[in-house]
Amino acid sequence: MPDRVADGPYSATGDVVFPTPTTDRQLAAGDVIWVDTGIEYEGYASDFGCTFVVGGPEARHRDQAVRWRDIVDRCFDVLKPGATAGDLVRAASRDERRRPWLPHLYLAHGIGTNSAEMPLVGTDLGDEFDDALVLAPGMVLVFEPIVWDDGEAGFRAEEIVAVTDDGYERLSAPDGGPRG
Repeated sequence: MPDRVADGPYSATGDVVFPTPTTDRQLAAGDVIWVDTGIEYEGYASDFGCTFVVGGPEARHRDQAVRWRDIVDRCFDVLKPGATAGDLVRAASRDERRRPWLPHLYLAHGIGTNSAEMPLVGTDLGDEFDDALVLAPGMVLVFEPIVWDDGEAGFRAEEIVAVTDDGYERLSAPDGGPRG
């Protein structure tokens, strides 16, 4: 990932481009790498995302991961049947300088037979769309907010949860912060 939006490839939204195109540039200490991958097994998809820092994370990278964890935990605090995607968007956005996800993606997405499917939370379809999307038991969501500090790159990861009758169940391990 570039340290600054302006150092990356062109973006129609004026924001971070992810996934970024590959280059032949050699990696150097401090470079941030966002990974997003998944597998399919017997017709079902999974999704995995994390952040690597070449040479190991520094304090700023760990601080970004703490902020990311806080965003996800605020979402989990309101995640239950009957909550709306709008509730998740408002929880994630509270106390943030910028919306903590990329404008051309989403705060969370469903997963099942495709790696990204409905419900889509926090899209460019607006607040009315998010407020109309009501969570129900059995929905599986992949949360993938980002923390971006222009000039210092950012942190992203993904966590998968299922909405249950009385809240949620983690289907992936909590992200442990930037890897080195």
